Amino acid sequence: MARASSETWGPVTVAWFDVSYGDLVGDDADEAVLSAYCDNGGGTGSSTLEYGLVTYAVRGGRLIGLGTLTAQVQEANQLPTTLSVQEWGEQRLVVNEHYYRASDSTCCPSGVAETTWTWNGDIPSPSAPHVLE
Repeated sequence: MARASSETWGPVTVAWFDVSYGDLVGDDADEAVLSAYCDNGGGTGSSTLEYGLVTYAVRGGRLIGLGTLTAQVQEANQLPTTLSVQEWGEQRLVVNEHYYRASDSTCCPSGVAETTWTWNGDIPSPSAPHVLE
């Protein structure tokens, strides 16, 4: 966990809550995806400002970032979309996006979408999201 100051939000906390591993780049070594979030320190679900997936690999014995994946479905004026890795593949990750609708409570986003992220070298690009619910 880290604390920082944002010009937009003032004091914020950045933390991670999950990590998953898989062979993303086809080198027979695991890469890592860290589920991260930023909040305003309020301590409730509605204090979360953003979620993201941060991807990492090891190259030459050094940890390098392979990009931050962000929500591709986010309804206006709603809580931030949560993200999770659904499937690992060579040069791609399928990401589940659980997004909030106006009628949802802070505990439970009812919208579900899926976005496939592909890598060209070390650069990720999202497909158009596919809304499932």
